[in-house]
Amino acid sequence: MQLPIQYQAALAVAHQATSLKTRTWPTPFFPVHHHAEQMATEAMRLNLDSAAVKAAILHDLVLMSPITLDDIERVAGHETADLVQLMTPDTRVLENPAQFDLTAYCADVARSSTVVQTLVLMDWLQTASLIGASSPALAPGLGLHLQQVATALHQAPHVLQARAAWIASWLERRPYEQQVAQYAVQSSLRSNPVANL
Repeated sequence: MQLPIQYQAALAVAHQATSLKTRTWPTPFFPVHHHAEQMATEAMRLNLDSAAVKAAILHDLVLMSPITLDDIERVAGHETADLVQLMTPDTRVLENPAQFDLTAYCADVARSSTVVQTLVLMDWLQTASLIGASSPALAPGLGLHLQQVATALHQAPHVLQARAAWIASWLERRPYEQQVAQYAVQSSLRSNPVANL
């Protein structure tokens, strides 16, 4: 989906940040620009305002690149920068991600507006799906975290809550599904030796 013209400057910054990426949060191969486009599309589908759509595009840049909240304010305005700040965990957790306190983060976000809660739950839905699909071993933990976030952010739209429950359930099944798929491939190769040639 082509984003409207008013979001192209923010999207250009997100694309540029991919080449400037200095941190590996949440994974070294996280597709920042693709995630930004997905977030913007979802925000528009939920009829969020332009500041929220821009925040959806730009929210990861403070964590992943040298781009600051001041830079975001210059590109997208004060309201967008405020939303990004409310969405962003303390950057000190990047030095030691194991110290990230999800319960405290959820409590902070839960005290924020419905828009912030919606953006954060959207972010967790997409991030958990991307990482869970590529790294099945991480999926069950992601599923539990996603459930925790969805429960805490009770003001987020029902459609996101329902999707979070479904994706959390899928994430918990991912290692088993991968084992079944690997077994099917191995069985196929054993029964068709020609396939090994």
